[in-house]
Amino acid sequence: MRYRAYIDEDRDLMIAYDTDEAQQEAIDRVEAEAEAAGRKAAQEFEREMDQSMREAIGSDRWEAAKRDADGYDF
Repeated sequence: MRYRAYIDEDRDLMIAYDTDEAQQEAIDRVEAEAEAAGRKAAQEFEREMDQSMREAIGSDRWEAAKRDADGYDF
């Protein structure tokens, strides 16, 4: 990681750091893996909740109570 100093348009001294390509690729990879893990966890929670509600109130009532995919109830 490299640090650099520069003067911005308001004539203030600014300090920034640059990452090299390998570092940025590693950061991007970790972020992508975290996003994928979050999506997977959300999908698993949704499946578990769906099954739990079907068992608790019955499939017909649960389907009737669920919102439409677009978020509107019509």
